[in-house]
Amino acid sequence: MSNQPILAFDCACVGGSVALRAGGNTVSQRLSQTKEAAELVAAIDGLLKANDVAYPSLAAILTTVGPGSFTGVRIGLAALHGLALANNTPIKTLTTLEAMAWAVSLMPNAPADFHIALRAGKGELYAQRFAVSNAKPTASGDISLVSETFTAWGTPCYGNHLAAEDANFIHGPDAGVLCAIADALPTTTLANALPIYIRPPDAIASAPLPWLQAN
Repeated sequence: MSNQPILAFDCACVGGSVALRAGGNTVSQRLSQTKEAAELVAAIDGLLKANDVAYPSLAAILTTVGPGSFTGVRIGLAALHGLALANNTPIKTLTTLEAMAWAVSLMPNAPADFHIALRAGKGELYAQRFAVSNAKPTASGDISLVSETFTAWGTPCYGNHLAAEDANFIHGPDAGVLCAIADALPTTTLANALPIYIRPPDAIASAPLPWLQAN
């Protein structure tokens, strides 16, 4: 495990989180629901200052790219791009469901084959199947949209579609887990750090204004 500090955050699900791995320890902080835009950068800055870590000393910055909250995904990626550009910091990304699958793979007696399901709204779930080999989860299919009433998983299913008291309930990605798995993830480029929405946005662009159209 690298001794250099690692910064990770997630805003793709309701109520995000920020974590810093430094000096062999990981400290984390939850963000308030619907206040991620106001709290994310302040939380990052506070964690770094409290642990005497300077931005240029970060070995990597990690975040999720979706699917999830359209606004939350954009908040996380905007912060990632801004911090990485300002300090030329390496970045690592993964999908929301991959991050949750890693959390399952780190559990005691984790299953070798399972599904992750994440609420998508409109009575649907984002779902994906994973297989674990050498403690690493690998997707065995693409992310799909299924009905919230779908039950024929065929494997254990984890995610936030379950009741909070359910043993398989996972709220969403956890920044502390992202710090723990950082060394197992490849670096990527800012050009490839793009949002994954799966479902098209509800907003429909209006026709271009006349003065924007080419003559």
